[in-house]
Amino acid sequence: MKKLLSVVLTVAMLLSAGSVFAEDAALGFGAEVQTETEGIYRELKTHEDGDLIASVVVPASVFEGGVESAKLYVAAYGAAGELSSVAVKDVTSADAGIAVKTPAIEVKDSDTVRAFIWNGTNITPIASSKTLPKKETQFNLTFENYEKGAITVDGSTIASAACATVVDDPDSANEHGQVLKLLGDYNTETLTAGTRASLGVYELLKNTLGVWNSAERKSRGMLAVDYEFDIYVPSTYAYQDADGNDLKYDVMYDFQFGEYPMASLRFAFGSAGNRFIVYDKQESNKRVFDKSGYTTLHDRWIPVKIETRPYFETTIDENGNKVETVNEEYSEIFVYFDNELVYHKLDSSATAYTTALTNNSWRGCEGRIYISCAAGANYSYSRAIYIDNFRASF
Repeated sequence: MKKLLSVVLTVAMLLSAGSVFAEDAALGFGAEVQTETEGIYRELKTHEDGDLIASVVVPASVFEGGVESAKLYVAAYGAAGELSSVAVKDVTSADAGIAVKTPAIEVKDSDTVRAFIWNGTNITPIASSKTLPKKETQFNLTFENYEKGAITVDGSTIASAACATVVDDPDSANEHGQVLKLLGDYNTETLTAGTRASLGVYELLKNTLGVWNSAERKSRGMLAVDYEFDIYVPSTYAYQDADGNDLKYDVMYDFQFGEYPMASLRFAFGSAGNRFIVYDKQESNKRVFDKSGYTTLHDRWIPVKIETRPYFETTIDENGNKVETVNEEYSEIFVYFDNELVYHKLDSSATAYTTALTNNSWRGCEGRIYISCAAGANYSYSRAIYIDNFRASF
C-alpha cells in the first residue's frame, strides 16, 4: 500500500508542479510542541527533526462545480526518494476558509517534506505542492583543534574569554574529547571571589555571512537561527573553605544569543538538590521555568537548543490570499533543555535589551554567542560547567 501511495504522490507532485491554478490554497507546515501544561502549535519556516503536520486554508471556490471534498497530504521522503511517512486529512466544504491540519508524521534530518492538496474525487491537484526547506548547520565549534589550557582570544572565532580553559571530557565515557571548562577564580583563604568566567564566540557574523546588508540576510534565510550546545555540570564542588567544607552555591550563567540579543537567558543550577531554573533577562530576570527533582541533572552531557525567529504576521489580501510579513518589533523564542521545551516566548522589544530585528541592519540574529557567569559573589565558583559542540543553523 505504501509503495502504491508513494507512486501516486510522486505522480501528483509532478502534475501539480506543471499545473496553473486560478486560486492556490495556502499550504503551510507546523509542529505541535508539548509542555507540561499546554500544547503549542507553531508554523515552521524551515525543516526540523521530530513530528510535524501540514495545514491548509481552502478557498470556498474549490468546492464549486460539484467538487465534494479534498484531501490534504503531508509526506516525508527518504534520501533515496522513497516515501517514509505520510498523513492525510479529508477536507469538505464545511472547512472552507479555516485552517485544517493533518495528523503528525515523524520527520528525520535527511527527509524531504512536501504537502499536497488534491480533489478528493478524481485525485487531481488543487494547488501546487509545497516543500519545506531544510535548515543547515552554518557554524560548528568543537575544541578538538585547540591546545589544552587557557582559551586564546583570536578575534575571529573567540571574541573574548576569562577563566575559560580547554580540558579533557570530564565524563568517564570520554565521548566528547576536548571541551570547554568555565570556572571562576576564588581565594579559599580570604573567601573572596575573583574574575568571573565568561566566553564570547563569534558564530555567523564573521564566519559565515561577512555582510551587513539586511536584504541579503533575508534572502539567505537569516530569519530563524537555531543555537545548540551540550552542557555538563559535575556533582562535585570546586572549592573548599579552610576547614575543608565544600563551598556550596547556586551556579548561574547568562547566555546571550545574537550580538543584539534575540534571546538573553540565565540558566541556574541549584545548590540544593537537582534543581534547574531558567530566567528571562530581557524581563528583569523573570523566572520562567523552575523544576526540582531532576534525577540525572549532574555528571552527564545534556543537549540545549535555543530557537530564535522573528514573529510572522498573517493577513488575507483583497483577493483572499494569505500574506505573511515579518513584524520586526517582535521576536519568538523556544528554549529546549534535555530535549524538553522549557520556555516559549513571543514578546515585544520594549525592554532593556533589543529583541527586535530592526537594530543595526538586522544584527539581532547573528552577532555572537556570549556566556558569562551571573554577577554576584559566588555564582561561578561553586561548580565548573563544561560546554561543547556550539552549533548555529538556519
